[in-house]
Amino acid sequence: MTRLKSNRLLDKQALCQKWPHRSGHAHGRLRQVQHLVLVVKDGRRYGGTNDLMLTPREVKAHYARRQQIEEALRLLKQEFGWGGCSYQKQQAQWAHLHLGLYVLCLSQHATFAQRQTIYAFRQSLFLQRIPENLSLLEDSSQAA
Repeated sequence: MTRLKSNRLLDKQALCQKWPHRSGHAHGRLRQVQHLVLVVKDGRRYGGTNDLMLTPREVKAHYARRQQIEEALRLLKQEFGWGGCSYQKQQAQWAHLHLGLYVLCLSQHATFAQRQTIYAFRQSLFLQRIPENLSLLEDSSQAA
């Protein structure tokens, strides 16, 4: 799923020229892409996917969720220091991803309960003292 510029060529014709009206969709080949794609116009935006089984309505719905996914990944990377994964095995990479998403969900839950932004919550976390008794951490790592 991706967003396309209006001057991108689909079957040698610019998308903005292909659909002068508000909406439309078509299968075709984008310039410099070797496989068929589905392009959907919604207002001024053009979305593209290589999943040809999706309906235009499904493409629009997937694209709308894409923003939420990008926001979650941005929060993980910038606010929680969750950079690149250096693990080689796929199982370890999936575990790293799931742990990061679990932390994000716990943080979001706490921010809603405390009625503050994720940024204020993060700052309050870093201002707290590190507990001397780490038995709670040991219990939670055994449960995981």
